[in-house]
Amino acid sequence: MVGIQKRRFSRKNILRILLTSVMILSLLIPNTQTYAEEPNEHPLINLSILGTTDIHAHIMDYDYYADKETAEFGLVRTAQLIEKHRSRNPNTILVDNGDLIQGNPLGEYIFKHEREAIISGTKTHPIIDVMNKLHYDAGTLGNHEFNYGLEFLDGTIKGAEFPIVNANIKTPDGKNKYTPYHIEERTLTDESGQKHQLKVGYIGFVPPQILTWDKKHLDGKITVQDITESAKQTIPKMKQEGADVIIAIAHSGIENGEQAAGAENAVYDLALKTEGIDAIISGHQHGLFPGTDYPGNGVIDNQKGTINGIPVVMPKNWGSHLGIIDMQLEQDGGKWTVKDASAKTEAIAGNVTSRHETVVSTIKDTHEKTLEYVRAPVGQTEADINSFFAQVKDDPSIQIVTDAQKWYAEDVMKGTEYENLPILSAGAPFKAGGRNGADYYTNIKAGNLAIKNIGDLYLYDNTLYIVKLTGSEVKDWIEMSAGQFNQIDPSKSGEQALLNPDFRSYNFDVIDGVTYQIDVTQPAKYNASGGVKNPQANRVKQLSYNGKAVRDDQEFLVVTNNYRASGGGGFPHLTQDKVVYAAADENRQVLMNYIMEKKTVNPAADNNWSIAPIKGADVTFESSLLAKPFAEKAKDIDFVRESENSGYGVYKLNFEGTEPPVDNGNWTLTVMHTNDTHAHLDEAARRAAKVKEIRSEAENNVLLDAGDVFSGDLYFTKWNGLADLKLMNMMGYDAMTFGNHEFDKGPKVLADFLSGNNAAVDPLNRHQLEKPDFPIVSSNVDVSKEPQLRSFQKEPALLTAGEKKESGIYPYILLDVNGEQVGVFGLTTEDTSYTSSPGPNIAFHDAYLSAEKTVKELKEKEKVNKIIALTHLGYNRDLELAKKVKGIDLIIGGHTHTLVDHLKVVESEEPTIVAQVKDYGQFLGRVDVVFDEKGVVQTDQSRFNLIAIDGKVDEDPPAKEVLDGFKEDIDELKKKKVGYADVPLDGKREHVRSKETNLGNFIADGMLKKAKQAGGADIAITNGGGIRSGIAKGDITLGDVLTVMPFGNTLYAADLTGAQIKEALEHGVSQVEEGGGAFPHVAGLSFTFTLSKPKGERILDVNLVNDKGDAVPLDLDKTYRVATNNFMGGGGDGYSVFKEAKNGVDLGFTDYDIFTEQLALYDSVSPNIENRITEVFLPDRQTDGTWTLAEKPFETYAKNANQVIAYFPDTEKDHIKLNMTKAQTDLVKERTDDPSITLKNDRIAMQLPAVNLASEKTKISIKIAKNIKQAVTKVYDFNIQQSGKTVSTFKEPVGLFFQVEAPDKHLSVYYVDRKNNSFTKVTNGYTKGRTVAGYVDHFSEYTVMNDKDAGSPSLPPGSGDDDGPDGGSGGEPPASPGAGSGGDGSGGHGSGGSDDGNEPSDGSNGGFLPDTASNAYHWLMLGLLLLISGSGLYLYQRKRRKLQI
Repeated sequence: MVGIQKRRFSRKNILRILLTSVMILSLLIPNTQTYAEEPNEHPLINLSILGTTDIHAHIMDYDYYADKETAEFGLVRTAQLIEKHRSRNPNTILVDNGDLIQGNPLGEYIFKHEREAIISGTKTHPIIDVMNKLHYDAGTLGNHEFNYGLEFLDGTIKGAEFPIVNANIKTPDGKNKYTPYHIEERTLTDESGQKHQLKVGYIGFVPPQILTWDKKHLDGKITVQDITESAKQTIPKMKQEGADVIIAIAHSGIENGEQAAGAENAVYDLALKTEGIDAIISGHQHGLFPGTDYPGNGVIDNQKGTINGIPVVMPKNWGSHLGIIDMQLEQDGGKWTVKDASAKTEAIAGNVTSRHETVVSTIKDTHEKTLEYVRAPVGQTEADINSFFAQVKDDPSIQIVTDAQKWYAEDVMKGTEYENLPILSAGAPFKAGGRNGADYYTNIKAGNLAIKNIGDLYLYDNTLYIVKLTGSEVKDWIEMSAGQFNQIDPSKSGEQALLNPDFRSYNFDVIDGVTYQIDVTQPAKYNASGGVKNPQANRVKQLSYNGKAVRDDQEFLVVTNNYRASGGGGFPHLTQDKVVYAAADENRQVLMNYIMEKKTVNPAADNNWSIAPIKGADVTFESSLLAKPFAEKAKDIDFVRESENSGYGVYKLNFEGTEPPVDNGNWTLTVMHTNDTHAHLDEAARRAAKVKEIRSEAENNVLLDAGDVFSGDLYFTKWNGLADLKLMNMMGYDAMTFGNHEFDKGPKVLADFLSGNNAAVDPLNRHQLEKPDFPIVSSNVDVSKEPQLRSFQKEPALLTAGEKKESGIYPYILLDVNGEQVGVFGLTTEDTSYTSSPGPNIAFHDAYLSAEKTVKELKEKEKVNKIIALTHLGYNRDLELAKKVKGIDLIIGGHTHTLVDHLKVVESEEPTIVAQVKDYGQFLGRVDVVFDEKGVVQTDQSRFNLIAIDGKVDEDPPAKEVLDGFKEDIDELKKKKVGYADVPLDGKREHVRSKETNLGNFIADGMLKKAKQAGGADIAITNGGGIRSGIAKGDITLGDVLTVMPFGNTLYAADLTGAQIKEALEHGVSQVEEGGGAFPHVAGLSFTFTLSKPKGERILDVNLVNDKGDAVPLDLDKTYRVATNNFMGGGGDGYSVFKEAKNGVDLGFTDYDIFTEQLALYDSVSPNIENRITEVFLPDRQTDGTWTLAEKPFETYAKNANQVIAYFPDTEKDHIKLNMTKAQTDLVKERTDDPSITLKNDRIAMQLPAVNLASEKTKISIKIAKNIKQAVTKVYDFNIQQSGKTVSTFKEPVGLFFQVEAPDKHLSVYYVDRKNNSFTKVTNGYTKGRTVAGYVDHFSEYTVMNDKDAGSPSLPPGSGDDDGPDGGSGGEPPASPGAGSGGDGSGGHGSGGSDDGNEPSDGSNGGFLPDTASNAYHWLMLGLLLLISGSGLYLYQRKRRKLQI
């Protein structure tokens, strides 16, 4: 046995010796060198540079606007060319030249739906993902990369696995904003197969004009250097760093000569004036170089594709072409130079028949979602939209565009020096056949409108511009457009073609907002390129604005696009100095927003222009054969025959309808109307002037009001409607109906209105107030049982239009209008019984049943065939009324404050026109209704005109005199005391737009209370931007209130889901950094937010709070009634979520009335900040487990927040160790309000008054200690260190706030003394809900116990669980951060983080060594024990082996 072991031992030793010998020998034996071929003295490398540019999100070969595949563009096909060229040459580089992420619905979808994930870095931009998969080597930024803002661009760049370079964008302090250049080592193979290491450098540039084009995103944030200047500064650095080849990726175009500094298209200058560039990838212009787009000269070689000998390529756009630069590099003396180079482009059309599968799979999900996005309805059109006749008559396809542009301009011009100028809008037929074929027309059927239709209506990616022009310049603009018509000879027989085929349809601008005719018998003033050929020519006739001839010096704003505003098309007078507004928004995006806002559009042409009638001439034009059915319906166009040109038909203009009409027995009634004026009388004298003007030109006219004259302005506060009545009498109203707000102050005030009783409001009758000179019509309001109103009831009567009438409440009236009788009846919304204050004696009957009964009586008893319903039901109910009740010809409505800006016709057995003109007297509606002999409305002859009542309308002098008297009293009323404030009410701009204030709380409380009274509400949200000032301590006057809330907004209520409420709050806190007005002030609600997270992810929790202060989490699926103001209810301040809400209704109560009502409830008010809104700061976790506060963001936060709260989410099982710099400690100490800092998570919070800290660095820790069995929560060890010393006693108590599973009044905070095996109750504390608080004057270990269980200490060393998963008995997480209110301090949160092993351990803070130190000691002792044991065992075995041998 011994021998066998000996042999085994010997074999092992032999193996050890052999292995060691082999290892030594392997090191000693020299390497055998392998020699290559003798290297070429001047090796040549063939390098290919592939480039794409201006992809504009066209990854797929798909036209999203046409909703079909295409073989003309798409990176998915370009990638096949890339693979082909890579397979041919291993020395291939691939770069992209920018304008990558914006430009079609796919890019738009990504921005709208994946924005926050891209910004936060949790998702790679799908287009960047494609570029990564295609292994791009480098890229740069195009101008359109900035369209979505810097934050989104930064998030996009994060995902790129290739360098994105730009050298000419700088920060305001002159540093490079982005990586200016990148140099990489590439292994390239020469012609003989030898491999070489070359350094390839990439540098990028963008046009400096981005500062203008995207001013709203970039102003003050960046500067942009001239491209050539930037190259001259940067390229020498690249050479110094050893770049062998430098590729300029310049998102800039090519001009045919040198450019001035700051040029947009600077490639020519780059090639000519900069040394060191070896190749240039160009773009931006969407052109082809080399190609016919760029003629050659002495510097530009259009055959070889070089500029000044440098290869340059511009591969058009959208992936339609691939750019290829082929270079031959030669090495000489260790230096690589370009021996020869050329450039070319290769089209995918005709060359590529398949898709690149990697691109398909990578973009598949986004592509499919984009298809859903573009196919989803964004609105509806009530009429067909086509462009078949857009070049010869006013057309709906242009009308909808010009309407949208004007809508946008009216908004952006508010508050500017131009807001009172008339706004015109220019549009052109982009799709009108011509060289693009007979199918190239817009042709959209009535029904749903999807995003893809938007591109059909507006073809190009222009951006919206506004120019200021004189009347003569506007006329010249139209004269230029009129150049598309051939001159027609009236004396000539036979067909004469109207349209000049050399004139592009997109240069035929229609100017909406003015009316005019074009006389094509006159010669054109301008040729197709804008040159003057007949200076004295005058085709434009009868050019007028608002019915008056346009003066040459009259000033207008004209909305157009960037192409036209910069002189595109050769139009006269359009130069840069005429531009007053350059939007970053595309015109088609404006169109889409308009349709989404309106939801339903009726883009009927308003016939503001026409071709002047020509007697005897046969004027023809060609359009698609698809237009034939529309010609058959039209009265002014006839189909002649099919054209010789395939797919086209010949049509002719029919001027017969333009002759003066013969008397056909039709009768026209002009109906002027208002609704929901709500006592807004400031512009009433202008309304009076316009009424007089219309009466002077329209023989048969009536003036009607659809209710809600009451409530809404100080004129009502002062005179209870009698001031309105005085002016309405002056204007000669013929009738009105009740609105719901006519009952706001009960039957007595309404009776005073009907009788003209001035005793309560003007006892001296200074203003000579009077009763109505017109009737109130109402067929569904029964006042017969109301003693104060029954005497006003009247029987139906025949009254004369335009004359004074006997006042009273009539079920209906017959108006005699120059011998014709018109029936007028009224309807009021039935919910007035509970949304207003009519009292118990007034009945509101079913509107539809009442209407049926009244119409029947009018037709059968009164024998009238012209009937007007004057309704206060709301627009949608008016549409229903028109369908349900036959025989109503015109509905003049109100209640929903809807702007119906076109002739709205509801087709039935007989058509019904429905009209409503928004609110507050902003507009006067005019409907010219044409009736035939049977009383049937002729809708094709009827017209609607929306008349703005603004500063452009002169005031009527008599009405102005009366109004001025009222205004004097209003000014005096503003001095009236309405309340008293015990404390200042904080309305400071920077406060109400960033945090909770006591004034914001007071306003929101009043809104919620009023909304509850008017039908119910759960919560209220109002925007900080609506709070324009604060109120000092002391007396509060009405003027003070109006200064705070000057807009006269009214109370609005709607139903929103919890998810929509959270979305609204997310929007509200998304503008804090910019000082936006959307910041939400709330009642019935509390929420916590942080600016440390990206926009859209900032709301951390939301709770509903009842009147007792009890909070429950918001249920995202539940529906709540939300009170707000009408501005927000309409989507104002960006609250688009309210436009999606259901059952929205304007309750009509003005904000200042609600405010004064709230004041009247108390002798004085002293609202508080109640922690309804809590802003927390999220610290940054470091690699060592400690936490820090980002310097600049924390500085801003500490200076502005109501409380300083460091919130540590998801740290309930961790230790917290927060390190604060001296400057951060000082920031907290210097706060005037609440100079403390709170550390919190969802279990524990510690509120530390800064007076306890010195001006030093501070370390604060909250450590989870060992559990004890009586504890209801975990046990926490609290500690503060400054200058290496523990701060153990305090000048002011420190608040500790624990969260427990269930409320229990017997719970208290206890001090745990492990050294003495005891615990002591903290007497200075309280229990509120699930928060148990205690205020302590020294630090050690603390926990929560039930007072009933705290009598028996049980603290043996090591007892309890050591930080087990349930935390002792912690239960479910408590209320989220900031849930506390009033006096519960910080809300009961804090804790989390990680211990770094440096905690002090003196006995004064609780006894035992820190766990980490004990553990380290135990492990050290165990290691030593193992070492000793192992050594002993080894010696024993060795000794035993010797004995065995």
